[in-house]
Amino acid sequence: MGRSFLLISLLLLSSPTWAGSLKVAQWLPWEFVSQAWNERVLNFSHQEDELTISWQELRPVVKGVDVQLQGTLGQTQFQSEGLKTSAQNLSATIKIAELSVNQIVKIELNGNIISVRLEAHCSPIHITIPRFSVEAAAQFLREQNYWRPQLSGLNLQIPLAGWTLSSVSCTGAGGVGTVITQRITQALQDPQTLSPLLQEWLAPQIQVAWNNLWQQLLDSTSDHLTVLSMERPSDKGVLLFAELPLNTQREVNLPLVAESLLSSTHPQLVFSQESLEALMEDRLLSMIPAQYNLQQVEGFRTLMGSRVVQSFVWPDLRRFPSQTPFFVIPRLQDSALALRPTTTGAWQAEMKVEGSLQTFINHAPIDYMSWGLNLKTILSLDVQESVLTLKSGKPTTKMVTHFSGLYVLIYKPNQKLSSSILQDAVQGFFKPTTVTENLPTLKWEERSWKLGNWKQQQNLITMDWMEL
Repeated sequence: MGRSFLLISLLLLSSPTWAGSLKVAQWLPWEFVSQAWNERVLNFSHQEDELTISWQELRPVVKGVDVQLQGTLGQTQFQSEGLKTSAQNLSATIKIAELSVNQIVKIELNGNIISVRLEAHCSPIHITIPRFSVEAAAQFLREQNYWRPQLSGLNLQIPLAGWTLSSVSCTGAGGVGTVITQRITQALQDPQTLSPLLQEWLAPQIQVAWNNLWQQLLDSTSDHLTVLSMERPSDKGVLLFAELPLNTQREVNLPLVAESLLSSTHPQLVFSQESLEALMEDRLLSMIPAQYNLQQVEGFRTLMGSRVVQSFVWPDLRRFPSQTPFFVIPRLQDSALALRPTTTGAWQAEMKVEGSLQTFINHAPIDYMSWGLNLKTILSLDVQESVLTLKSGKPTTKMVTHFSGLYVLIYKPNQKLSSSILQDAVQGFFKPTTVTENLPTLKWEERSWKLGNWKQQQNLITMDWMEL
């Protein structure tokens, strides 16, 4: 029962608790966004069953309106307040299945003002606008943790004589058809008659296009990154905060990023030095086995078999049978790694690992000894094609040991001991190692970018996305 309890305790104590994840920032400068954003096809259809238009005193009712618009959104300019875009080569066709007039108007006849009912029906009308332009603006609005562009202004410009009108033919009693034909022809030859309607129909289409493009920005690395929030867009670009699908024992805060350190042309991924520490810390700690019996070390096994040697080296071991297990238990939650940059571009890594040595007395488990190991090694970093490679050199170690307080209180051991065997055993867990992690690939439609060209600045590690 006692041994089973100890084994369970060993597993619980030595298994890492994954409390955090690897936090990063994703930087998208406007120069990059505008290159991916520009020249977007803008084709749409719009239908209206019935509507009333106004021109001077006429209020004709039109039915069966069909609008077809083709073109592209041109250059987009971004700034902290929002964005502006234009389209210079739009074209449209407007088909009206039926136009009718049924209203009372006042006209002058022989010096008198009289009321006359106008009632007429016109044949189908076809309008072609071969070329017109649009300027649109949006403001950035916040929605929970994100910002998005919201259309704030739209200006549609149709040049004079900028459209063609099919022949208009209207019928009505008493010559009214001729009058209405003239009036409707005159009205529909004026671009301002339908410009407000075109603008009303076009606005939601531009908003939809912007929404789709903006969502593509958020989804550009969604295969590998989970976006958590977004800073308010600035004059230089937009900064997203995200996490990689890499669990870490240490909870790491989001990096504090100064835009002055970021590229004005390349999209970038930004790590904090603390994130790198958490990643390497976990990989080094994972080298320590879940449970390790010092009896597996030949020097310790030999020591346990010789009472004479024990008397000179480690007298307290004489109270234990020679086959007694001594388990090395690291306390991972109390371990931490710190990095210090060097002039060569590498880091001096220093990790403090704490733990205990557990054994049995009368079949009951007890903490026999506490130990602390200070480990130093050189750490190098390389990033190529979205693969991060960390390499550690041969470590040097220094260990401090002391009997546990409870053990001293109960058994009052001889304090003389040699910790070199324990130090050699724990140091043996840490060998020069190479850690590789896959990093995100940025995708925008058919284009792809992978990370490379890393740089360290003010406790930040930036990596550029390079197009394949």
